[in-house]
Amino acid sequence: MGLHGFATKKETLAKVAKLPNGVASLEAQVEDWQRVLTKLAEEFYRGDTRVRPKNYPKTCEYCEQRLICRLDAAEFEDDGEDEDGEAISD
Repeated sequence: MGLHGFATKKETLAKVAKLPNGVASLEAQVEDWQRVLTKLAEEFYRGDTRVRPKNYPKTCEYCEQRLICRLDAAEFEDDGEDEDGEAISD
């Protein structure tokens, strides 16, 4: 058994996870998370509950919840294939 996560010192955990590209330090990542969460909380408090996937449409690529999703269904691109990957012909 072992621990795997973020740490400020390499000696803290046996295996330290890599930070996302462009992040200089764990402190910078925590500040970014705090900024994002604060923004979400303020929007929620104001009643702004719009759905905004972080990396649309990649975020939604494998999602199984399209039937209950609050995104506008017209924004999903139809790739012209059925469920088996066969091209749909008219």
